[in-house]
Amino acid sequence: MTENTQRVGNNPGAQTPGASPSELENLVQEFGDGSPDATPSAGILKDLRPVIDYARQELDRQSREKLDKTVDDTISFITSIDASKGWPKRLVRGFLEAYAIESPAFKKAFDEREQNTAGWNSALETARAAFIEDLKGVPGSSIRSDLEAATAAVRGTSNQPASTEAISAASLFAKSDREFEDFKLKHAAGR
Repeated sequence: MTENTQRVGNNPGAQTPGASPSELENLVQEFGDGSPDATPSAGILKDLRPVIDYARQELDRQSREKLDKTVDDTISFITSIDASKGWPKRLVRGFLEAYAIESPAFKKAFDEREQNTAGWNSALETARAAFIEDLKGVPGSSIRSDLEAATAAVRGTSNQPASTEAISAASLFAKSDREFEDFKLKHAAGR
């Protein structure tokens, strides 16, 4: 190295011996004063700022959509069995958020769901079991399933007592077409 290009000590800002002020001024003029607007790449960055902002917004939007889809899939999984069907999505989502706070293992599995799908599936099963366990403590939580079972049991029945009148062939032949259709509907429904 020549004497003009050597640094003095460890101070990179110190002038080199033999460097004239005119050379330093030439360098400052050539490369600017160090401000971001003075560098040649600052103009390019300024021109690309809208593109960079759009790319960031698009990545944020895609991340939100992916997260929302994951949460919706998780809610669907939790409510996919009979014991947990019929609960509002907001209630299940609130449970999941509280469960993630209470269970660091669930939060960790959620954060690593793409790298460790087996761990995430196991955490989902555990969360569903915890949700069902919490539902047992809700008063009247079994009423919904009892109502559905009762509704299914009485479907197709009537609150009218069954007719005990004897049906003769002559009375059937004496009916008009409309009366006969009504008769068939009544007997088909068990009225």
